Amino acid sequence: MPDADLVTAPDASQLRRASVRGAIATFSAQVVQFVVSLTTTAVLARLLTPADFGLVAMVAAVAGVVTLVGDLGLSQATVQREDITAAQVTALFWVNAGVGVAVALAMVPTAFGVAAVYKEPKLVALAMAYGLLFLPAALSVQHRALLQRRMDFRSIAWIGVASNLGGAAAAILAARAGLGYWALVILPGTTGVLTMVGMWWRARWIPSGPRRTPHMAELLSFGGYVSGFNLLNYVGRNGDNVLIGARWGAKELGFYSKAYSLLLLPLQQINHPVSAVALPALARVQGQPDRFRRAYLRYMSALSSVTLPGIAFMIVFAPEICLAVLGPQWVAAAGIFRLLGVASLLQAVTNPLGTLMLSLGRARRMFGWALINNPLTVLAFWLGLAHGARGVALAYAIYTVGITLPLLVYACRGSPVTVLDILGSVTPGASVAAIVCLVSMGIRAWAGGGLSALATVIMGCAAAAVVWLLSYTTAFSAHNPLSLLRELRMEPRAS
Repeated sequence: MPDADLVTAPDASQLRRASVRGAIATFSAQVVQFVVSLTTTAVLARLLTPADFGLVAMVAAVAGVVTLVGDLGLSQATVQREDITAAQVTALFWVNAGVGVAVALAMVPTAFGVAAVYKEPKLVALAMAYGLLFLPAALSVQHRALLQRRMDFRSIAWIGVASNLGGAAAAILAARAGLGYWALVILPGTTGVLTMVGMWWRARWIPSGPRRTPHMAELLSFGGYVSGFNLLNYVGRNGDNVLIGARWGAKELGFYSKAYSLLLLPLQQINHPVSAVALPALARVQGQPDRFRRAYLRYMSALSSVTLPGIAFMIVFAPEICLAVLGPQWVAAAGIFRLLGVASLLQAVTNPLGTLMLSLGRARRMFGWALINNPLTVLAFWLGLAHGARGVALAYAIYTVGITLPLLVYACRGSPVTVLDILGSVTPGASVAAIVCLVSMGIRAWAGGGLSALATVIMGCAAAAVVWLLSYTTAFSAHNPLSLLRELRMEPRAS
């Protein structure tokens, strides 16, 4: 592919159409991925034990830190820059590749440290195996970034579907063959290799050999702040796993980690891909404050219209969801699931602030927030630790309530968007979430244990869907996410 085509992003006249197409393709693929992930979770939860999930969670919590270091934030640097050369992308690829090899090797001595912390010899081999997962990820960072920059989200979406299907099939076969917790390593391993192959194929780019490239300092600085933020954020978000595993063991951690992952499963299918579409679109208009503000508030309104009602539904039906999806041995996870759901309601509002800061090139400001927030998050986990996994979840929920407004003020300061803008954009979603919550409580009370857990969830889901549709076609029709997409498609193009 010619160098100019390699790094070319859609211009202003193409941006809206590319955003809409990307959103539609991403959403369609995420529906498929959600079904695949939910089915895989349900099957593996019955074939494996809570202790199996707990063992892998112990390693994953530590290995994830090294993964973030391997990325170095350089994918966001490629996407966010208004202008970037093919030579710079090539240089970034070799930086990612070199660091990926280094961190994979670093997992060998780290494995023994992880096993010593948890007093579990099985973790040595598990941690070393996790080290190999970094290689395909590091080798495809810039290929994914190029597809994002071109806003080719259709390719990204369906590569994700195919990769997850392959990973799910491999993991289920491994679990049925009696490989136990190794199935949970085979899952991301297979997915990662298939993703790498797909990204290279669709990006149509083979990097040239490493060479010295000028003007790299700014890109590396931006990536460094992003990587620093991701690293601190990961430590803050996963400190709970480390503390629970070290204090209470694999079984208690298994309940906690599975409750957390089950809650995030549907949310990740929405948040991550929508943010991936929004970041390059917003970055292209970062020099136009009014246009940026309108686009960002559309993004917030559409995202909250789905996530807030969905979380409210899951909080109410937490016991039934855990029983129906995971099975009877996971009933103890329901209380943890519900408490984490409270924190997720507020995170549905604050998590998109990362996209706000990144799209404006304010990586240093985002890193500054992480320096303050994440040590406090770990402190909250530690304060709740004496009461087990439920205590940690409760402490996290309380802390999230207290930190939300300061984060909004910090992220919006100096940007085209105000705190009141954001609160106004999420008010419709919060209102619909309150209605969904009340209706769901009524459905659950009416069912009263007379129906199976699955039947209760299905009935509640149907009722919540009706409430959502009625709300966004009547009182909140101006904020219907589909209407926003149509408006975006019909809006006059920039000259």
